[in-house]
Amino acid sequence: MATLTAAAPVAPSASVSQGPRAPAAYPGRTENMLVVPAVRPSERAAGRDFAACADRVDLVWVPDREELVVPGEMRQLCLDCPLRAACLEVAIATGSQGYWAGMTTNDRRRWASAADRQGLTNGALLAAMDVAVEAAVSELEQQAAADAAAALHPPGQGGKRWYRRKCRCRECRRWNAENRARQRARAREQLEQTVTAVRAA
Repeated sequence: MATLTAAAPVAPSASVSQGPRAPAAYPGRTENMLVVPAVRPSERAAGRDFAACADRVDLVWVPDREELVVPGEMRQLCLDCPLRAACLEVAIATGSQGYWAGMTTNDRRRWASAADRQGLTNGALLAAMDVAVEAAVSELEQQAAADAAAALHPPGQGGKRWYRRKCRCRECRRWNAENRARQRARAREQLEQTVTAVRAA
């Protein structure tokens, strides 16, 4: 397989014992601003009819906001897919957004650069990435368990009431983030209406 190159440079990598040097830890979610409908991985990869995702139009492969790691069901499809390496090549070559080959956009940017510097092949890159993702998934699960244990309410009942009672579990923080987003959207809409009225006067 040909050596992979990155779509954009990244910061110097840290080291992983007994394996390729890994890039820095997950920096955060990726937000995609898509102007045209997204193309799913199976629609670009060679032999796309045999891709595991070919008939999974029910899954959102190019979300507006990517998670830190590819969601479980989609990641498992990628791990089992016979075209995973080809999918990764296409994603990097085209600079595609979304979940490809079991990787997020951030994953590909950072790991492809590390692969280029270290001369890794597709197989070595995917193997190293899988180890890193499993570690990240385990850490996220531990954080979720600790978060749930610290919640002031039963699972599924987080929201305005409990956030105002100082609960800062994931559910309550999500409600607060969504509420603030709605407030900002209303403020923008009101500002636009005011500007339009002033211009029309």
